[in-house]
Amino acid sequence: MPQTKPILILPKIIQSYLDVTERGQCWETRGLRVEERLRVADGKFRPPYRDFTEWLNNWSPVAKLNR
Repeated sequence: MPQTKPILILPKIIQSYLDVTERGQCWETRGLRVEERLRVADGKFRPPYRDFTEWLNNWSPVAKLNR
């Protein structure tokens, strides 16, 4: 019987840069210009689709996987 190679299914890759500010906020900053990253650090750049603060140190979704 001929052997077949297993099919390898790769997950989608997400490339993301998450920065945490001194104020404890977490922002996705991939693709931002230097000026925009400085505004993030100063708390002056706040697009909601880049705000990951609610997930910073929120381990409850991971804990649910272990149930």
